[in-house]
Formats: sequence, structure tokens, C-alpha cells
Amino acid sequence: GLLDENAARRLISEPVSDYGLVYDDLALDKMLKATAGHPYFLQLLCHTLVNSLNRQRINYATVGDVNRALEEMLGLGEAHLAFLWEQAAPRERAVLAALAHLLSAGEVGTVGAVTSLLVDYGLEPDPSEVTQAMQRLAAQDLLQSVGDERACYEFQVDLVRLWIEQFKSLTQTVQGIRTVETPPRSTR
Repeated sequence: GLLDENAARRLISEPVSDYGLVYDDLALDKMLKATAGHPYFLQLLCHTLVNSLNRQRINYATVGDVNRALEEMLGLGEAHLAFLWEQAAPRERAVLAALAHLLSAGEVGTVGAVTSLLVDYGLEPDPSEVTQAMQRLAAQDLLQSVGDERACYEFQVDLVRLWIEQFKSLTQTVQGIRTVETPPRSTR
């Protein structure tokens, strides 16, 4: 399960406190938001960040340092992130890619916005299909509903969004689905 905020902060700070490493408050907040307290991702981020700071002989971590570590970490966590992606059904992957696209653009991740974006990209999902997909992804702890509206979602672990944004384009995801779902034409 996910660590609560206090446990996550202790995991980040305590192992390095004897060595004089200090984290800026914004750096800590960014680490918590990116990992949501997911133990594997949090430890991988800490490992990547501390190694980077050690190479630079720096003992104060800023949000910029965390951002650079996140970029490096996306490659290191590739196997786990790819596994999460492959476990999703093709149409769920389209929902994930559309949601990542919307959130990265500063949009709100509503069922309506995801449905509309998928229509713009050539899929014709029913809003109820998108709702069900988002609910299944939330049950798997990939997404979480936010706000008063139950039809609004974000990624539970923001690192998943960053990985999808960087490695899984919405265009390619939709094309893959359309290729599989479109029956071959008869040559008669």
C-alpha cells in the first residue's frame, strides 16, 4: 500500500539526515506528489536523487534537483511502469493516455473531457465505457477520483502520468487500438 505522508517524509529524510542532506520544502512536496507515497517509486526516486546530489557534491535538494531525478528515474522505472501499462486493456490504455494528455496541458480530467479527446483522435467511445474504464483503473490504484465530482480523475501516482506522457503518445495508442479493432478489408 501507499505510505501516509508522515511515513513517506521519514523515508525520504531519515536515511540521509546523518550525512547532512537537507531537502527544500518544495522538493519534498514534489517527491510526495510524484510518488504519492508508493514505496517502490519513492525509494527509486530517493536513490536517483541522492546519487545525483553525491556526484555533484551537493547536500541541499531543490525542486529542480527532484525534477532532474524524475527525468532520470523514468528510464530506471521503465520495467515496472511498462508492466502497469501492459496490464491495462487497450481501451483503458487509451483512457490513460488521454488523461495524461489532458492533465499535462493543465486541463481537468473529467469523463467528458477524456471522451471528447478520444473522439477527436478517432475513437468513438461511449461515455459510460470511459466511466467504467476510469472506475476500473481507480480500483487498481492507477487513478483516483478528485473533487466533489466523481467523474473527475487524476493519476494516483503522478510518475505514471509523466511516464505515459513521455513514452506513450495518445496518437500511437489510438492507432494501435484502431488497427486491432478494424477488420481487414476483403480483396475480392
